[in-house]
Amino acid sequence: MCGVAGFLDPRGTISDPRSTLARMAALSRHRGPDAFGLHWEGDGLGFAHARLAILDRSAEGAQPMDSAQRRFVIAYNGEIYNHLELRRELGEGIAWRGTSDTETILACFERWGVAATLPKLRGMFAIAAWERGPRVLWLARDPLGKKPMSVGWHGGVLAFASELHALAALPSWPPPIDRQALAAYVRYQCVPSPRTIHQGFVKLAPGSLLRIGPEDATRPGTLPSASIFWDPRELAVEGEQRRLTGSSEDLAAMLESALEGAVTKRLLSDVPVGAFLSGGIDSGVVTALMARVAPSRVRTFSIGFAQSEYDERPLARLVAEHLGTDHADWLVGPNDALDAAMDVGAVWDEPFADSSAIPSLLLARAVRSQVSVVLTGDGGDELFGGYQRYQHAHRLWKRAQSLPSPVRNAFVAALGAPPVEFWRIVGSVLPGRILGAHPARAIRRGRQALAAESADALPRCIMSVSDDGPALVPDIDEAPTLLDHFDAVPQLDTFEARFMLADLMTYLPDDLLVKVDRACMSVGLEARCPMLDRDVVALSMRMPPHERLGPGGTKLVLRRLARKLLPEPVLRAPKRGFAVPLAAWMSGSLRHWAGDMLSDATTARCGLFEARAVRSIASRLEAGEPDVANTAWTIATAHSWMIHARRLVRTQADTLRA
Repeated sequence: MCGVAGFLDPRGTISDPRSTLARMAALSRHRGPDAFGLHWEGDGLGFAHARLAILDRSAEGAQPMDSAQRRFVIAYNGEIYNHLELRRELGEGIAWRGTSDTETILACFERWGVAATLPKLRGMFAIAAWERGPRVLWLARDPLGKKPMSVGWHGGVLAFASELHALAALPSWPPPIDRQALAAYVRYQCVPSPRTIHQGFVKLAPGSLLRIGPEDATRPGTLPSASIFWDPRELAVEGEQRRLTGSSEDLAAMLESALEGAVTKRLLSDVPVGAFLSGGIDSGVVTALMARVAPSRVRTFSIGFAQSEYDERPLARLVAEHLGTDHADWLVGPNDALDAAMDVGAVWDEPFADSSAIPSLLLARAVRSQVSVVLTGDGGDELFGGYQRYQHAHRLWKRAQSLPSPVRNAFVAALGAPPVEFWRIVGSVLPGRILGAHPARAIRRGRQALAAESADALPRCIMSVSDDGPALVPDIDEAPTLLDHFDAVPQLDTFEARFMLADLMTYLPDDLLVKVDRACMSVGLEARCPMLDRDVVALSMRMPPHERLGPGGTKLVLRRLARKLLPEPVLRAPKRGFAVPLAAWMSGSLRHWAGDMLSDATTARCGLFEARAVRSIASRLEAGEPDVANTAWTIATAHSWMIHARRLVRTQADTLRA
């Protein structure tokens, strides 16, 4: 795993390109602490690379790397799990210098070309490659968006990077804030694709390839359209047309085989590999299969909180004991939460307000001293229907349509009247299956579902964390996302299948995978996701709908497999996610930090949000209203990000003056 950055400067705008590249590499050092590499082509093309050495740790695996015939040079972030198979497919006659997957990619590019190679790659990647003959810059991103890549024009220079922080090395950085993206951030707690927080820069779409030729370099400010080499919408339609048949046991066996293969591939490493283990099914199944195929005893890690409703450590310990892993866990205390909260703005290269970033960051920091690679259970919910919202929201909305509008509106208002604490108490006395582990969140999403104007509006309503965007970023329309055009998703068998696909294309790459990538890579820890193996994804979409979601619950085929592998209490436990006691923290250990981040002085200094709206949120937080904690956290983390981003720019300016 690594950090990639670079630029194409057709007009020679950058006076000292080598120094700029060196500073880009230094700004990416957290992603790749093992080595730095630079490449200056001399005709406007530069690559910077910070290396985390996982495969072929020798100098033969160093980047940027030239292909054997010097047709290509590459800077690459990721892992290609089938690269040994690709070497066999390429055949004999290649004088391999080392054993890295980077060298394999280059050999494939020389043999088949870039566009023909990408569909063959099984793994996670963000690739920047320069083809010397035609003078073409190629940028590519893996199918599920596990590895990041942003690109855009700034001051006549086409720049790209794994993380936007690395671009602070460019002259006259940063570009203006994209106010539409900021408004959307308030709603979703992340900046949704394809926008970034900066005007003129976009996130390269998952499964896409961007070709920038000489003709494009003469049009600063304009990016050509990317081509798509892997589209989950097409896969979903194909899966519907080629549904699997067989008994439930047969389907679970197919899934077991596919997942075992995915786990086995992801053990490819020249450094120690462990696993994140929560008390949930997804990470439990991954760990169980890992324990089955790993050559040595598996090391597992988890994190928890003093509040029992948020603490997964007991279940994780039960799974670890059942599987015989070498397990370690850590308790998050108030001071830990404060330390991590203060670092979120520095670690994430855009405003990011998913509060599970805190335990993710703390867990990554704890684990990095033990191993360099971890397997995770990410993707299981989106592929196999793990969120109750898929069923409950649509069912609730359909029932609500039989009610007169005034009655429905009154019911929505009534659900929103009690405080969060009231719903927590109600949830504690009701069966867990009714409101789940987080009753207030379930009630909020129920209100949003009831208020939706149509079934196609449900995903946007349900995924909205806050409706305060118009007040905080007034007179600005939000940047549109796929959730705003939900009817553009193929008409699959069920609403639930369409919602899962939308999550796979939005919530997963924009929030969950960003959280995992930035948290882990902030300490040079590589995270691998067997659930997101392309064979597993294709298999999930061919499952009959009732094998993913049905009257029996969520993730039915995955639960059937888990029954073979995990202890019974894990199967009965309510879904927790990676939630944190944010309201308690914002009125407790984070109170003074949040007050500073929401102060009039900080609001004026950052210039992101409307001051009166921020002052109102701050007053409600100070008064102890738990309902406002999420919005307060969203503002605070954005301000923290802005303060850090400006500090980076000042540091770069001081370096140049020195």
